[in-house]
Amino acid sequence: MNKKAVFLFLGAIISIVIYIFFYDILEFLKKSDPKTIPIISLIGGFTGASIGQVVGHYFTQSRDTIKDTKEKYQNLYSPIAHKIIYYLECEQDYFKKILMPSYLGRSTHSTPDQAFKNVLDIVNNNMKYATPEIIAMSEELNRLSNSNWNENRSKRMQLCESLLTKYLYLSKNLNSILPTTEKSVTDALFICKFDILCKSCYYYKLPGHFLNHGDIISSVKNTNELNKQIDKAKKQIIKLREKNKKHNDKMVASCFDPGITCLKNIIETISSNIDIKVNLMTVAYNDEKEMNDYISQMDAHGVVG
Repeated sequence: MNKKAVFLFLGAIISIVIYIFFYDILEFLKKSDPKTIPIISLIGGFTGASIGQVVGHYFTQSRDTIKDTKEKYQNLYSPIAHKIIYYLECEQDYFKKILMPSYLGRSTHSTPDQAFKNVLDIVNNNMKYATPEIIAMSEELNRLSNSNWNENRSKRMQLCESLLTKYLYLSKNLNSILPTTEKSVTDALFICKFDILCKSCYYYKLPGHFLNHGDIISSVKNTNELNKQIDKAKKQIIKLREKNKKHNDKMVASCFDPGITCLKNIIETISSNIDIKVNLMTVAYNDEKEMNDYISQMDAHGVVG
């Protein structure tokens, strides 16, 4: 139920309550001693004023909430959503140049680091509209700057995921999102979530190859459903790792099975042709071998050594 419907519903309920209240008062007055009428009138006046004050406070608070939501949307989340989409396109361009030597790049795209700097600049200039989680992530990325660019990609993706998720939430509350924009943002969110899941499963090469074939994502109709599958897999990994800590001193590969299964299912779902599917599955298979070797050196907390 949206806010307008809530207001109408509450208004109707309050009107009915007030009507019943005064109807009962009038019926009571007809049967009352004339000496009690001034007292009842005084009580009725106070009651009416109190109800009016409560109703007025509620609607004033609601207007303030809507105003605050619009300010957040207009100053931070709406402009940054489009900057993030552009940044992800630059990341895609970057990996195409690395993995496809014949690819010269798009003249309209800047380097990923510059594109992401523009994302951070918007957050830095509008901190008062950001959530504590977003502030913490952006401050860490400000500190890291361009050091270990590839190693910190998942940190960038986590920030982008939080910003895009908040954008979708606010825009739907304000009824201010076009279907085409929602599709673009949901696709961008999918790229972020896929990258983060790869990191959770210690799949280090798959994200780059996935971005190399990023053009196929726009043709996928159910990215919103894929996002839900990724979220579910991440929660299952966390649950299995916590359970493993209680019973083992070492990390076990089965903790990551939900994530690995999810990644492979996504490759099957989105691959537009056999060549792309074979490429991504081969990279995933190699990542899995390296992952198994890597986690065999971990304790149950994920510490290598």
